[in-house]
Amino acid sequence: RSFPRYLGRMAVFAVLSYLPFIYFLTGSLPDGNSFLSLNMLYTLTLCLLALRVDERLKGTDRNFALALLGLLSLFGDWPVVALLYTLNFARNRRDFSRMVRNFAWITGGFVLVFGYQYWQMGMEPMEIWGNLAFQFGTFLALPFIRLYNGQKGRNIGGKWLFYFFYPVHLTLLALLHWGI
Repeated sequence: RSFPRYLGRMAVFAVLSYLPFIYFLTGSLPDGNSFLSLNMLYTLTLCLLALRVDERLKGTDRNFALALLGLLSLFGDWPVVALLYTLNFARNRRDFSRMVRNFAWITGGFVLVFGYQYWQMGMEPMEIWGNLAFQFGTFLALPFIRLYNGQKGRNIGGKWLFYFFYPVHLTLLALLHWGI
């Protein structure tokens, strides 16, 4: 109902998730190498902004703003690809076959870019495929997206459950890692 409040909640929970995410990722508190490793809620906040930019701006202004959000996403989890998925879903919500085609192109591009980076790092082919195989799991979401009827679903625990889940589960995983 309120874009500024929604954006604010996303940003607050991105900040609350910062330390648990870094610890989950590295096993330690932020240092010079991990200071700018930002979490998925940060990326989703940028995705929300991208949706607003896409619907409100036109032409060069929109392209510049989306490019800037893409650059900012480089510091987050799922850099650039999350923004592309979000814009694809929004722009093609009424054309599922086009959405799937674009989804496949985005995923393929992601796999090629990161596969090339891994190859440049000297990884073996099987190790590269092991690191990229999870990306193909994103296709499992498509049948569920196809079933979506555009209606709000049941309230199963309230919105706050989902906001708190991310930082709490990262904290629990980090504590479990620390305990082991």
